[in-house]
Amino acid sequence: MREYRVHDYYYLFQVLDGAIQIQRKLGWGDYLRGTVENCMRYTERLQLSITHAHLQSARQRLGNGVVGDEHFEGILLHIKSARNSLMHETERLNVAVLNDDAISARVKNLTQIIGHNAFYLEMLQCLRVEAFRATIVNAWALCMDYLQGWIVNRRLQEFNADLTKVKDRKGKFYSPVTEKADFWTGNYPNERLVIDKIRPFIGDPIHRRIVLALDERNEFAHANGSQLDLDKTRGYVSQIIDVIEQLDKRS
Repeated sequence: MREYRVHDYYYLFQVLDGAIQIQRKLGWGDYLRGTVENCMRYTERLQLSITHAHLQSARQRLGNGVVGDEHFEGILLHIKSARNSLMHETERLNVAVLNDDAISARVKNLTQIIGHNAFYLEMLQCLRVEAFRATIVNAWALCMDYLQGWIVNRRLQEFNADLTKVKDRKGKFYSPVTEKADFWTGNYPNERLVIDKIRPFIGDPIHRRIVLALDERNEFAHANGSQLDLDKTRGYVSQIIDVIEQLDKRS
């Protein structure tokens, strides 16, 4: 899948759309020549070959000197074709439009706590292409990944003391956790049990926020009629950051 920034697409579309509205007045040839050359630099970099070809045709007809008014309509026709092909070509090439504006400074600064975590990087990629459900699933995975590491590094003894008193569905006591990977393999506790067992260490307010985030993840991770948009998704990510920041402050 080819990727490019959303502002590149909108810039190209807006410039081409503006060029089509130009009036036949003194200097129109110089204006269109500069506009077409600028757009060609974008289409070449983005490998939009059909759109680029239409712009090349317009550029050839513009020449390098004064352009006669008799060429005006023909040149505009090429530019209109370039604008139309821009929409069709991006769809045909299965282009992913990257919305970098979806990533807030707060999200970027989270690396100061977690580093370049794999779940974090995947969450960013999903958010940039506005894959909202996938963003929430990865944001939750990031939260649990951080939580598991927090337990191992800061509260392992107390956590195990409580966990090993609990039986699983087969009637066996849970094994103590010795490393982070133990949360994923063997006789491991489910997410809700882990969250509930750390409640005495983190307090009720943080515990409630984590449970709420889990409930929302469950809602959007399954097939249903729940709707998401950019604002809701960014709100969920912000909740996850709140949890991580609060855990980071606790010993």
